Amino acid sequence: MVKFQSIVSRVTVASPHAQRIVAEIDQSEAGSAEAARITQRAVPARPSELLIDHVNFLYSADNAVDAVSGVAMRITFGSAVALGRSLRCGKVNHD
Repeated sequence: MVKFQSIVSRVTVASPHAQRIVAEIDQSEAGSAEAARITQRAVPARPSELLIDHVNFLYSADNAVDAVSGVAMRITFGSAVALGRSLRCGKVNHD
């Protein structure tokens, strides 16, 4: 009986974490399906450039500030591209 109670206790403690993981997976799958539905377009026979428009990125859903917001660029195939960041961008000083 003690062993059974121990198992029930562990499952009860772990349950909220498991529920959150399942919810995040469901949210991710729904977002991916919606993005695929919206953005599917035919690829030209001989593409010559990559167009990136309205790109946003968050490190975490808990963070309300976008790390990247509204990025747009046109990259011609065969060209070189480098992305950089400003000094201490996103770093927190804990002194």
